[in-house]
Amino acid sequence: MKSTCTLPSLSEVLTLPSVSCQRGHSRKTYVHPSRIAHNEQFAYSPCIYDDAPLSSMTADQFFEDDEPVKKRKRATPSQLHVLNSVFVRTHFPSTELRMKIGKQLGMSPRTVQIWFQNKRQSRRTKEKSSNNQLMSPPISP
Repeated sequence: MKSTCTLPSLSEVLTLPSVSCQRGHSRKTYVHPSRIAHNEQFAYSPCIYDDAPLSSMTADQFFEDDEPVKKRKRATPSQLHVLNSVFVRTHFPSTELRMKIGKQLGMSPRTVQIWFQNKRQSRRTKEKSSNNQLMSPPISP
């Protein structure tokens, strides 16, 4: 048995009805063409004011619902000492070792993992640049 569905006209699809968000601001609701048959709607986020075009909005208005961005924490010298000493022994610490290091240093295992990824990449970049300097011909006067 074939199922048939009627699609709305193009003008109906392109018309974005306004709905209200939690703060009472009006925002547009977008219906993706693939979702028309299922009658599903997706709302733009963050709330976009009808009376203010996106280009004229301030950053505070655009990001008003976002949480403040956490500042990046740098590793302390004592943490770096431990991380570098482990890096000398192994460039790829196991999950258990990363968890142990993280617990000892007060860092998350993910942060330890990222530190090792960055350290390996930094080392590769330095090796690459030193190889390029050795291979480049001397500059003549």
